[in-house]
Amino acid sequence: MEGLYRSNGFLDAKVDADIQDNYKKKEGDLFVRFEINEGIQTRVASLNIEGNHAFKDEELQGVVGSLPGQPYSDLSVGSDRRISWRCTSTKVIPGDAAADGGEVTAKNGEASAESQ
Repeated sequence: MEGLYRSNGFLDAKVDADIQDNYKKKEGDLFVRFEINEGIQTRVASLNIEGNHAFKDEELQGVVGSLPGQPYSDLSVGSDRRISWRCTSTKVIPGDAAADGGEVTAKNGEASAESQ
């Protein structure tokens, strides 16, 4: 549960469980009560993309999830890093013709795509 909260920007989330065995004197029955302290939600304040020469920053921002105002999570940042690297190293933006089985030609930092 804590992982779910952290992946939604609640970096200091704490979940405690109170487990009562043989609930209401019924052998084998359990009662579980969760106490959740979310803390403050952390949100992305800004996004800077450096070293990109293949696409406009706005194009890459269209495929990443860590945009200003969105909940912060280490998992999302790692995923965005991989997506950005893959897009710039292969010169393909997901959702373009190449991602849909088309053909892509990359030359001198520019890419062209054709659908089949």
